Amino acid sequence: MRRFLGFLLVGLVTTLPAQQLMENRVPAAGLELLHYVHETPWSIYVLKIDLQSPGLTLKAAKANRHLFSLATTSAIAEFNHERERPVLAAINADYFHSSGVPTGGMASDGVVVKAPISHSVFGMTTTGKPFIDIIDLESRIAGKKGTVSIDAYNTPRGENQTILYNPFYGRSTRTNSWGNEYFLRYVDWPYSLNDTLRMVVQAAQYGVGDMPIPDDGMILSAHGSAATDFSQAVSLLDTIQYITQVKPVREKIAFFITGLPRIVRDGRVSVEADEGPNRHVEPRHPRSAVGYDASGRFVYFIVVDGRQTGYSVGMSLAELAEFMVKIGVHQGLNLDGGGSTALVVNREIVNRPSDTTGERAVSNALLVIRE
Repeated sequence: MRRFLGFLLVGLVTTLPAQQLMENRVPAAGLELLHYVHETPWSIYVLKIDLQSPGLTLKAAKANRHLFSLATTSAIAEFNHERERPVLAAINADYFHSSGVPTGGMASDGVVVKAPISHSVFGMTTTGKPFIDIIDLESRIAGKKGTVSIDAYNTPRGENQTILYNPFYGRSTRTNSWGNEYFLRYVDWPYSLNDTLRMVVQAAQYGVGDMPIPDDGMILSAHGSAATDFSQAVSLLDTIQYITQVKPVREKIAFFITGLPRIVRDGRVSVEADEGPNRHVEPRHPRSAVGYDASGRFVYFIVVDGRQTGYSVGMSLAELAEFMVKIGVHQGLNLDGGGSTALVVNREIVNRPSDTTGERAVSNALLVIRE
């Protein structure tokens, strides 16, 4: 159904007039910044990223590395900027709640911030291959005497549930005393998903709750029947296996971050609005998007300014998708737009955010880093 609806919208799209290229510069090796304008009026910035440029990589970054936090795109870039690993560029990413929690799922450096939902994600494998897909994450702990499935990540524990908490959640689990909690210390550091990592059951507490979350591992919190299952599968000081499977992707995954909806599929406009409710499909708004070419070598960060009469009015999703196809995008995903739209290059915002107060605080961002 998704593919059918997406292609149905193709017939509703009129051919866009040619855009005028006003600026084309190289802000850093492997990056090309292009600025297009049009009489509509539109102002569009495109950052073309060559993944084959030595040391260039992408990263999904959570505001302040905390699930319940917001920060501007430029602040997220600055927070992650290091002398030896400078952040060269950043674009805002997922929609979010006022609490700071992103609407969809997210993983960063192989650590799950929030489990995925039925929205498309943009991700990268550990070999540098980008992908856009709706994914499903299955996780489990395999001990010497059995296997236990993980119900969720970084969310309040429910009845008979097994939840994994990591430092993105905060300093402690904030659970009540009606469960058991275990400190699982990393033996293998989690740089990827679709992987099997070794961990040690370093410590345990029973009927206490609110266990501190360590930097070098995770807390497994279990209640009721789930607590019984886990205690039967593992013992204190056991070395266990933490197994993650992300379907339908088969390779190891470095990160993923959510958008809504997918708007380019296989080089064609495909506004797949059946992914979920989105009341902003047709009107013109400021837009942010990410995509990549047919070879997977080039990734594109795209922002369209809007809500600024006489300068740039924004685009509908169909207009944005058609523009992306014109510049060579083969697979493309819409990101949060409106006042959230921001593109940072070399620690400066290159576009004009639409909020009168300036750049808006957001939940997460995609970064370009030189390693």
